[in-house]
Amino acid sequence: MPIMSIRKILSFIRKDAIINMSYRTIFLMSFVRIISSTLIFFFMAKLFRKPEYFPFVLIGIAFTSYLYTSLGTFSSRFRDEQAAGTLEAMLVAPTKTKDIFIGIGAWDYLFTTFRVFIYILLGVLFFGVNLNNANILAAILILCLSIICFSCMGISAAGLVLIFKRMNPVTWIIGGFTGLVGGVYFPVEILPIWIRGISYILPLTYSLKGLRGALLYGNSIRELMPEILLLCIFIIVLFPLSTLIFKKAMKKTKIDGSLVHY
Repeated sequence: MPIMSIRKILSFIRKDAIINMSYRTIFLMSFVRIISSTLIFFFMAKLFRKPEYFPFVLIGIAFTSYLYTSLGTFSSRFRDEQAAGTLEAMLVAPTKTKDIFIGIGAWDYLFTTFRVFIYILLGVLFFGVNLNNANILAAILILCLSIICFSCMGISAAGLVLIFKRMNPVTWIIGGFTGLVGGVYFPVEILPIWIRGISYILPLTYSLKGLRGALLYGNSIRELMPEILLLCIFIIVLFPLSTLIFKKAMKKTKIDGSLVHY
């Protein structure tokens, strides 16, 4: 990546860090949510006498944060810039579109990574989650592929915001539905066959399966190759599709002059 692009991305991160660090309550509430959700599922596992359930759901709720970040970050940031009247200036500036997307999402992804680390740390230190056999390299590979998949979904949502001038409720529905049937809270194998079929066309299903295999069972990259290949297929399909949606949205708003309207 060119030095100039790196500098521009770092400037986005620095700006967002300054803004977000000024709202200390947000950080406090994030920790409260992490601790409360961890405790809820820990005691649920105790209640049903299923100790293996807690590591399963901990990985689910921790890493699904990347999906929700992807669906919300790009669309909300573009909406904010649109409302502030700075969106047009940002998009016509001599900065590549990919650098803009990386820049506006970088801080949120960094903060999400920090939250995921806290989830895992709490699980290991206080709730007996055993990651001694974790395959970190395989987990990082699965995570990187997952973030690319989820980001493509977020870029599509940003394109819809440009057109409809508001946060798209479809993205909230997609996020909630994906979390429900994508294997976050329970294995997809227990779902009815017709719902299970839907879960098999969601990248989150293979993302969480791969992450659990790598972190909880120490599966090798070779053992996780089915999940890796499927995530690569999702990227091959979603990346050009999301790019097309965003370009079409940009073209439409430029033609009808609605890019700066909100």
